[in-house]
Amino acid sequence: MHAHAAAVTSWRWRPAELIALVVGLLAFPPIGLAVLVWKYFKEKNGGVSPWPRRGALRGWQGGFASSGNSAFDAHKRSTLDRLEEERRKLVEEERAFAAFLTELKQAKDREEFDRFMTARGRI
Repeated sequence: MHAHAAAVTSWRWRPAELIALVVGLLAFPPIGLAVLVWKYFKEKNGGVSPWPRRGALRGWQGGFASSGNSAFDAHKRSTLDRLEEERRKLVEEERAFAAFLTELKQAKDREEFDRFMTARGRI
């Protein structure tokens, strides 16, 4: 038997996973297929879900385990901290740009209103 086939046949399904698969396939087949893909990648990664936990999306460090090498872990932590700082800067720039666009729209609205009032006064 092929090693990959042996791994696939040794999947252990929990009742909730089986229910999600059956209900997903019956209600909306793409949901059932998504459950199968999730289970495949979870088994392929040694039981670790292929999608990050909810909290891991907010902070990079939440979804990563230690590698066992303290030097690599320190490097990884400093790199992730630097990336998190860059992400914060981008969020702040995005907020500033949104505020700029709001001010720009207000200025345009003000100009159009002034033009309207001027034109109305001449009529």
